[in-house]
Amino acid sequence: MIEDGDIRLHERTAIGTRDTSAGVRVWDLGIRVFHWALVVAFAGAGVSQWVLPESFLGTHLVFGYMVAALLVFRLVWGWFGSEYGRFSHLKATPRVAARYVLDFLHRRAQPYLGHNPGGALMIVVLLATLFGVVITGMLVQAGEEKQGPFAGFVSYEVGSTARDIHALLVNITLGLIALHVLAVILHRAMGRESLVGAMVTGRKSWHFPPPLLAPRKANLLPATLILATFAVACVAITRAGERVAPLGVPDMPVSNTYRSDCGACHDPFHPSLLPRSSWQTLMAELEDHFGEDASLPPAEAAEITRYLTTYAAEAWDTEAGRRIAAVSPADPLRITASPHWQRKHHWLPAAAFTAESVKSKSHCSACHSDAETGSFADQAITYDQGVFR
Repeated sequence: MIEDGDIRLHERTAIGTRDTSAGVRVWDLGIRVFHWALVVAFAGAGVSQWVLPESFLGTHLVFGYMVAALLVFRLVWGWFGSEYGRFSHLKATPRVAARYVLDFLHRRAQPYLGHNPGGALMIVVLLATLFGVVITGMLVQAGEEKQGPFAGFVSYEVGSTARDIHALLVNITLGLIALHVLAVILHRAMGRESLVGAMVTGRKSWHFPPPLLAPRKANLLPATLILATFAVACVAITRAGERVAPLGVPDMPVSNTYRSDCGACHDPFHPSLLPRSSWQTLMAELEDHFGEDASLPPAEAAEITRYLTTYAAEAWDTEAGRRIAAVSPADPLRITASPHWQRKHHWLPAAAFTAESVKSKSHCSACHSDAETGSFADQAITYDQGVFR
């Protein structure tokens, strides 16, 4: 069991002659760049997810991968960075951290050059939580969006479950950040130290004799080699993953008959948008096709029926096949009556579907540039780019 006195052993001071009035160098450049870059990356991921339209998913992913890269850097730097950034310096248990917090609130806590026990525990928990956020985010991208290097290995259901966990971990991370900011404010308000200033300049005000032991410097060579190896491995994995077809996305051919016959009146809907039973019923009742006679020659009708039932929702492990195609019991033939379709579009005003560029709810490609492929990727949504204006 690590005791409070053991944690301060490295920072115990002796009478020295070195001047510390200008502060003591604590945080190296790597730690400082990591800290502020992580702030930008996490904030960017949050804004692109909660504030910007869905079509900014690509931006969200960029910031998410930026967080991932920074976490890998911090993991490596925790072994090879300078003294106060190394994991070996984060010697704190929950019990020691709790005791430090109580001592701090009662103004009797001892000063620390590096991370105090509370800060050390916060770093460990925050890094672990962020790794969880990144991993679940990649699973969501692969399973739900069918994108990224792991799309060929993750099912929609796994991605959907990961989304819930991802949201939970993000909320936990926000709570941890709030505690961290509160601690920074309290340190400043209680006149102990400016943690923000230290993370900018790298120096901490230190009105005591200098440390007894000389702090270790960063070991750049092994850190650089490990990071370079990891980068090469990531590129190789990404390229290999891109060669694997997304899981549950069949190689569907184009039916010119379906495209020409049905596309003459409306967008030829992607087969994954309805289950087989709905397509069979719809094709069997073409003489009363939503109030119109859309009858086709028997051979063409049979060909289109085979095509639609072969590549109906049951053949796809995508959002369209798993969610939109879960039809409304009261209106099983109408795609726009699907509970998922209604939930995704409920916020749009009625005027959006009567705009000149849209005309009706059946004109999917007016807002989804990839509607013909059945992907319906968030990045391919165009409604926020002035379609309804």
